[in-house]
Amino acid sequence: MTADILYREATTADAAAVAEVLVASWKESFVGVVADSFLDGLTVEAQSERLRTRLSGTDNSYRMFVAELSDGRVAGFADTGKPRDEVAYDAELYSIFLLHEFQGKGIGGRLFDMVKQFLLARGNTSMYLRALEQSPYRSFYDKLGGRVISRIRLQLDNIEVDAVLYGWESLCNG
Repeated sequence: MTADILYREATTADAAAVAEVLVASWKESFVGVVADSFLDGLTVEAQSERLRTRLSGTDNSYRMFVAELSDGRVAGFADTGKPRDEVAYDAELYSIFLLHEFQGKGIGGRLFDMVKQFLLARGNTSMYLRALEQSPYRSFYDKLGGRVISRIRLQLDNIEVDAVLYGWESLCNG
């Protein structure tokens, strides 16, 4: 099943499919971790519009990569760009999301590698990401060689949540 996956850079035409993955992933993975009001407020329509704007923007540092199934559905995505936090890292991995049924099959690792290769080709040698303290996916970031570099508080739907920053000091390793 995973052999038939096309990995490619996302376009504005992918916005709705990526939004479906994003909303489904949040709602399946973070119940009890973040406020219900935040999860209830996530809509495919709103996320599609946000993503369409982002994908058609002029920010040259921003890229998104998708894992597309042979039937045209998007199984997952990862995106990267300029750091949002004051850190000594060149870039930020904004998100990496997969539909539940495609987790644990190597797809996330492949998307991570695509982000890494994109960043290295642009001369970026380090990156970090934000993860909720209670994220069920922290072991995935550990497995990819990330290490916790800081703890922060994030605002989700006007509610503060604990988060950690994972860093990769050298994307050239591994």
